[in-house]
Amino acid sequence: MLSEAGGSVESPTVLAKQLKLNKTLAWRASKIVTATHARAVLEFLPAGGSLEILLEACADAGSSAPVIAGAREAIAALNKVVRTHAGDRDTFDLMLASMGAESGGGVAALMEGRKLAYMGNSATWGIQSQTRFAAYFLAPSEGEAGKRGQMDIATLGGLIGARRLRADTSVPLFLPFTYDDDGSARRAAIGETLDVPGAGPLDLPLIRQFCSDGAESLAVCQLSGASLRYDLLPGPIGNTALMTWVFGYWDKQAVNMYRDESNQTAMVCTRNFVPAETTLCDLFVHKDVAMGSMPEGVLVGQLGGMLPLPGLADRDRLPMPEVVESLGRFPPSVATPAIPRYTEMVRTVYERCGWSANDFTGFRLSLKYAPLPASVMMRYVLAQRP
Repeated sequence: MLSEAGGSVESPTVLAKQLKLNKTLAWRASKIVTATHARAVLEFLPAGGSLEILLEACADAGSSAPVIAGAREAIAALNKVVRTHAGDRDTFDLMLASMGAESGGGVAALMEGRKLAYMGNSATWGIQSQTRFAAYFLAPSEGEAGKRGQMDIATLGGLIGARRLRADTSVPLFLPFTYDDDGSARRAAIGETLDVPGAGPLDLPLIRQFCSDGAESLAVCQLSGASLRYDLLPGPIGNTALMTWVFGYWDKQAVNMYRDESNQTAMVCTRNFVPAETTLCDLFVHKDVAMGSMPEGVLVGQLGGMLPLPGLADRDRLPMPEVVESLGRFPPSVATPAIPRYTEMVRTVYERCGWSANDFTGFRLSLKYAPLPASVMMRYVLAQRP
């Protein structure tokens, strides 16, 4: 239709002049005919009145009656599909975004939905943050334990730039846990804090040099089994009370490097309980740690309140266009604008655990406006024992 009208589809500005259209409508028409996926067409498709203006402009510019009629028939067929399966275009767009976030215009629709959900959750829960992050360091344990294939896990994490929107807000900030494939707890919830070596499990594992003043105003709850929960208490609101919490702990001889009857998969995750603009999960693996596969990224919904167990992870999987990225190796490149002083934080973990960054490979999974409650996860298949 546009070709018969002599329209230059590669240039919306020229197309607007040729067909005497406003710039927005010409831009949408150009996007439709240059789209590489059908869902992108739906993203840019004008509303009914604007479509009729486009059809009439093409007819006036020389498009033939059969071609114009074909366009109208296609539009009518699409509208019938929308009415039958969704009722209206807004709901139809949501359905497409939910079904196919990995391709075409569905990505843009999914991201817009995530952002709207972030704003709604911020208002509902009375809190929001710039970044929620967790980083995991895997290295062979020292001595005989390392020879048997046991690994140490160091964990670094926190909330960057969090602010209450209501004074009475009280939400869980951190829920550390370690468990087998069947969900049973493994030892204590956390090991030795990186800030105060030798501290007990109920002591706050904050790395205070990276925290805001007043960061210790958290409530520590001992849950069932070995689980712990660190809750934000009510307090001042807004930008003048912006807070950053960074925690770290080192669990020695925590897990096995190789698969066994209880565990086939290794999983690390950033659990999302606070609305965050960016949610980031990093994994740093020592060169002497055997891996049965490269890490895969998974976004797991937790509406049921369950841990993201291997058997449930795929059943509760949510659409996610993001993929795991390599941070390089020996040493990984870790700097990110989402976390000020992050390079210094990571270096602190290496120093306090006696490791060298030159021995590690890094992986990252980063999401904008990740949903909640959910876990942003990296997982890999455990290696077979030699």
